[in-house]
Amino acid sequence: MKNKNKVSTKILIVLIFGSLTSLGIFLNPSFASPGQVLKTAAPKNILIYTEYTDDSNGGELENTIDAINQSYGNFTYGFLTDYTNLTAQLSGYDILLIPEQENGDVNTFKTIGLNWTDPLKSFINGGGTVIILDYSGGSYHIYNSSGLMLIMGELECTGENTTLINQNSPLANNVNGNFTLSDGSIYFETNETTSVVEYDSNPVVIHKRRGKGHMVLMGIDFYEIVNETATILGNAVALNPGSGIPGYDLNVFIGLSIFSIGITLIILKKKFKIKK
Repeated sequence: MKNKNKVSTKILIVLIFGSLTSLGIFLNPSFASPGQVLKTAAPKNILIYTEYTDDSNGGELENTIDAINQSYGNFTYGFLTDYTNLTAQLSGYDILLIPEQENGDVNTFKTIGLNWTDPLKSFINGGGTVIILDYSGGSYHIYNSSGLMLIMGELECTGENTTLINQNSPLANNVNGNFTLSDGSIYFETNETTSVVEYDSNPVVIHKRRGKGHMVLMGIDFYEIVNETATILGNAVALNPGSGIPGYDLNVFIGLSIFSIGITLIILKKKFKIKK
């Protein structure tokens, strides 16, 4: 009986170690290579929503595209000029990019968020990346109304010194620990805990995982191109699909993993009558 208990104890240790190791790999960005910033063989294909952007020469739309070329490199893209066509156009793209929509308003973006709820969640769960850049217009309400984030408000922080909070984030590659925010910058009032860059303990850049995909929110409009913010944007473009569980947030995955470990302990203890 003692030998049986010894064997079962070893089995138990192996199972627990394996479960914890798998969970650790999932949580640790240094091991989760699919979520790291790694250039893929083919350039990223980006759908850019432009319905309410400043598309003038030297405006935020042009600067955003230039910033990606500068920090990421070559990419292919198309334009979405009418939000009602998202579902018809999104297929085949890796990224949905929403530059600053300065000619829109909060109610418009609430409506868009409601209409985009299902296609955005499906796109992200399947490995797509959504990037919203905001300063004027309130396009972050697209995340709010689609249930992907909860942002309560925003405040100006142009020209302020900001801090890179999460140096392990894939968005932090080659970004200085402190830098001055460009003209057209805001920080967000939110309980979201996945901030990458902060000003006065409030996030300027948020990176959130859902399923296999990514959501990025930057309080930067690219009225001017600054190296650090351009680099963050390039890192966001370079994000690759992860190995998450489609339709589940990371916290749900953690809870299920801990629950599974607990059930394993109970079953093995009862089956083999393991003594302390």
